[in-house]
Amino acid sequence: MSPAADDEPSVVQARSWLGPLLVLLLAATVIFYVQRWQRGQSRSERSGPAIGTRFGPFELEPLTDGTPPCKSDELRGSVVLVNFWGPWCHPCREEFPYLRAMADRLSGEQRFRLVSVASAGAADDGTDEIERLKLDTRRYLESRKANFPVYCDRAGQLRLQLIEKRRVNGFSFPTTVIIDSTGAIRGIWEGFLAGDELKMEELIRQLLKVDADVAAGTAGDMPGNVGPGTGRLSRSRPQRRSSELPAHV
Repeated sequence: MSPAADDEPSVVQARSWLGPLLVLLLAATVIFYVQRWQRGQSRSERSGPAIGTRFGPFELEPLTDGTPPCKSDELRGSVVLVNFWGPWCHPCREEFPYLRAMADRLSGEQRFRLVSVASAGAADDGTDEIERLKLDTRRYLESRKANFPVYCDRAGQLRLQLIEKRRVNGFSFPTTVIIDSTGAIRGIWEGFLAGDELKMEELIRQLLKVDADVAAGTAGDMPGNVGPGTGRLSRSRPQRRSSELPAHV
């Protein structure tokens, strides 16, 4: 018998394992992406039609007791993180402790504001819907032992404004918007993956430093444009990213 004939069973056996192996690899790939989707997709915008535009004007209704309305005019002069989330939203619940820890790290920054905006996932305009959202939000905060103001975007007006500015067809939860001290949008995060909060914090600290340098009269020494992850500042005035809903939110 020739050597080639002796090798033939090995070749056939190897081929018999190839099919199941490819199936296992394909299944592992599908599981990986399904799990990633369940955790919430993440996309950040560092440029685009919304970046540099003014966010507002707006007035947000409080969902937590003893909280006054949140007005955009009262936020002017602060670096603001606006987080749209919902107690029903799995990626939002996953994001919650990360943003809370980030807010704790920034608690010493007097010119930083976290504006938490809860949503029922549909148009939050009816009295029954708002009361249900209040109850669900309070229960969720109690379960996390969290105590900070939470607001409602009644009728989704602020979400609609963001949809129009971004020129997209829908809105995803969670969505986080970072606004500079002039009221201009500087970064958008849609969805969440662990590590996003570090990029948000980096941008917030850059913007806070910009304001501190402007106040100290040293901002002219810094080159370039400031944006998520760039670490750079413009010498001129600063220019004005799940669970998905359609554009009629």
